[in-house]
Amino acid sequence: MDDPDVVRACNVDWTGKVVGGAHFLLRPSSSAQLELILMLANRLRTPIHIQGGNTSLVGGATPVNSDFILTTSKLKRIRHFDSQLGRVTCEAGVTLGELSEYLRGTGYHFGVDLASRESATVGGMISTNAGGIHFIRHGGFRDQVVSLDLVTPAFGLISASSKYLKDNTGIDVGRIAIGAEGTIGVVTSATLRLIPNSASSYTVLFGVDTFSDALEKLRFARQFATLSVAEFFTYDGVVLVEEAIGARVPFRSRYYLLFQFDGGHLMEQELSDAFRNIEGNVAVASDAVSAKKLWALREHHTLAISTLGKVDKYDVSFELGQIEEFWSSANKRLESLTSSAKAYIFGHLGDGNVHLNVVSRLSSAVVDEAIIGLTLEMGGSISAEHGIGTLKSGYLSRAKNDAQLQAMRAIKATFDPNGILNPGVIF
Repeated sequence: MDDPDVVRACNVDWTGKVVGGAHFLLRPSSSAQLELILMLANRLRTPIHIQGGNTSLVGGATPVNSDFILTTSKLKRIRHFDSQLGRVTCEAGVTLGELSEYLRGTGYHFGVDLASRESATVGGMISTNAGGIHFIRHGGFRDQVVSLDLVTPAFGLISASSKYLKDNTGIDVGRIAIGAEGTIGVVTSATLRLIPNSASSYTVLFGVDTFSDALEKLRFARQFATLSVAEFFTYDGVVLVEEAIGARVPFRSRYYLLFQFDGGHLMEQELSDAFRNIEGNVAVASDAVSAKKLWALREHHTLAISTLGKVDKYDVSFELGQIEEFWSSANKRLESLTSSAKAYIFGHLGDGNVHLNVVSRLSSAVVDEAIIGLTLEMGGSISAEHGIGTLKSGYLSRAKNDAQLQAMRAIKATFDPNGILNPGVIF
């Protein structure tokens, strides 16, 4: 397809910061078509950029060095649901929202959930090893993948699917693609494990004035095996959400903690008894409607912050005891650069994954060096769940040692010897 309006939309990343120059859009509707495309591209040494839902925040889905975009938007079939083993097999273009809707009423749900669920695709989430809000209970996307099919320039279709729960017949080649950001092959389908639905869900919003209090509340919540979600955000951020969507926070605190517990009805009584004696601000969702209102305060942060202008977004992770130091040091560095910068912090407290959004008139390169540089100095990870993409590729050599980089490049060269897939991404 070469419709300029359609192609133009695929050339801009979600943040609007990265703009590509591709002129053609390829939309295969089967693994066979995709295999043919990669075979020809590899023979002609024609770069191709792979795109799922185009929700990358690091330029990973934007074709800055390719004239062709290959999208999985037509690979939409959900092929098989196994109610006995709790597994589903679906194609790469199925969105998280579509998968969740398909599973409605089956007694199962998927273990990864993201705010971008209506556009994020299975293939894209596999390629970035997406984490999401339930990481502390169910792990990341890597933990949900039973098997997958992968089309590569060097080997064509690698069908790694297996109908068995236990299959240790050599190296699981397909799983190498998880987190590889489309640099070694294109995921066409995957078999995913599912989670049995809980009898009930219990959502609690805490308000605390110090980060040490936040960590103490997390320690308290972790004593319950049913803890599924542990999120945090600040008053500055929630004010923006209130203005953006008309929501109302039930109390004012410096830090907010959003916990979700998934279990049975006995769990509800146990938690109710435990929380009754906790001092401080607390709001408990008694039904799905009130829980949705509490969740809106967290999930609309990205939307609300984007209304302020240019935003530089950082997805980093630390040991829990380092988060407050990072927050304080990041503000000091920004203040040393300009008095007009404003930083907002929120994220997944349970696993140490922090989302820092910086609103300023500074160049992105200057802010990157301040925030990513600080993260590296503190020994944190410069990418907790969004990947490296093109925006962080220049920092990879500071985040990984030479042996790790050599191994990555060797894997890339084996599956994509002519370097046609996602040039500029990661490497």
